[in-house]
Amino acid sequence: MEEIGEVVRLVLKEGRTQREVAELFDLKVQCVSKLVRNEKLNRNTAVQLKEKQLAKSKTRLLIKDCVDEHLRNHWHIWTTQQVREAVVQKEGPLVKNSEVRLVLRQDYNMRYRVLKKAGYQGNSQRCLVTRFLYAKKMFALLESGARVINIDESWLPHLDFRNKKWKRRGDPNTVATKALSPKVNMIAAVDTEGRLYLSLTQQNTDTDVMLMFFSRLANVLSQEDKDWRDDTYWLLDNAAYHKSADVRECLLRLGVKTVLSGQYAYNAAVCENFFGYYKREDQNPNRERASKK
Repeated sequence: MEEIGEVVRLVLKEGRTQREVAELFDLKVQCVSKLVRNEKLNRNTAVQLKEKQLAKSKTRLLIKDCVDEHLRNHWHIWTTQQVREAVVQKEGPLVKNSEVRLVLRQDYNMRYRVLKKAGYQGNSQRCLVTRFLYAKKMFALLESGARVINIDESWLPHLDFRNKKWKRRGDPNTVATKALSPKVNMIAAVDTEGRLYLSLTQQNTDTDVMLMFFSRLANVLSQEDKDWRDDTYWLLDNAAYHKSADVRECLLRLGVKTVLSGQYAYNAAVCENFFGYYKREDQNPNRERASKK
């Protein structure tokens, strides 16, 4: 506001040309001309601009107040219209969508992005609590130097999992593939040191298969180190055949300490990373016979 008064003073009081003043304040000549004209007509431009600025500041505070209320109550902000209506309910003025967007971007660093939908069950209060307790337990184990072996299963319907390739425009982008018959199931155990214990079967993974794998894995670990049970934990997900009565009895008999992961905690399972890595490439590049037929 002081600069506006100085612009007007230099032109009207000191007789400086509008071009000189425009260059001095890095303004357009048209802007200086408008300020001088309004001053001559007693419109008091500086006061009007100050009032507009105060009104904008007040509106911005009202918008921020409504956004803060949404964030405190964990309400999703779906649209700017939602915030506009909240401002009106607080007896505020009718604000523009652009004003709400400006506040969300500049004051809260928010962006309007495509929603990543997840099943409600995965974000339920119970799942959030179990994932929190699981993370807390894992941090404690890892800080203590314990050895954690993550055990999980996947299946291999075919041997080439690549799904993209370069092609020229207009050329077909199809590749012949052959399903494994019968399909192969993979059971993997990966520990915190990067050791991998792998089993391939041609049966559906169920309690009986897992009981056999657990027994064989305990046998292998005992051959490596007879005292492996002292600082080793087996990490399992919440599949039914990981926590059935027979499995619990088997683990108890084997003397294994176990941890069940939080529900839907896929990102924290190292086996999922291994399966993803394994399935990046063609596992049968020489086209060896891979079926009984």
